[in-house]
Amino acid sequence: KSIVRPYSPLLVHENTEEKLLPVKGLNPNLLHVAVKLYKNGKISKILRDLNVDDQIQCAFMNSHLSFNNTSLNIDGMRGLRKKQGCFTKLGLIVAGTGILPVIQILQYYFSSPTVLENIEIWLVYSNRSESDILFLEWLNEMAAEFAENFKVLFVLSRPESIEQWSGAVGVFDENVLREYPKCIPPVPDDSEESTRILLCGPPGYEDFGTLDNDSQKSVLTALLRSGYDASYIESL
Repeated sequence: KSIVRPYSPLLVHENTEEKLLPVKGLNPNLLHVAVKLYKNGKISKILRDLNVDDQIQCAFMNSHLSFNNTSLNIDGMRGLRKKQGCFTKLGLIVAGTGILPVIQILQYYFSSPTVLENIEIWLVYSNRSESDILFLEWLNEMAAEFAENFKVLFVLSRPESIEQWSGAVGVFDENVLREYPKCIPPVPDDSEESTRILLCGPPGYEDFGTLDNDSQKSVLTALLRSGYDASYIESL
């Protein structure tokens, strides 16, 4: 019986400095994949136990992201028209391993100073506990390095110690938006095509087909109630 799981590769953009890599020593000529080990994970355990020269089958899917020297292009999953983005305001709302496609976006901007200087990026990253946060050290380093252009808010549903945790507590919802109103880009007016919100994570981050205005678990619902129009929001 075949077991299939999708994973996001860790790509190295051209001319990326070593200090900007989420994992040091990435080789642009090799395929690198970040895999989180789950207690009951079928594939992650298999991959963990592989030996040198063991083989697995890989299939490549077309990405919804593409890059060039000046812009990030996003082909929406909901049939929205393709957005050719020289975005000036970009919000990234992710949870768990949903951070992995976003790492590619961040690395693209961090390694392109002339592009980064024309954009502001907000990242809201939700997890259960601090030990679940992937690339925590790197994200903090990048937030310090590019403080004028990149802001990050970590959200934990079960922090080890609320007293020692400096981020948000709970899940991403209207309560977080009320407590941290500047954690995402300001609600744009109808003329601002340069603002975008990208979501990536579990079903509450990806299910645009069943919008329930009574559901507190829907990230989309929280954004709509905050004043965002759905046309500004994409799921990766």
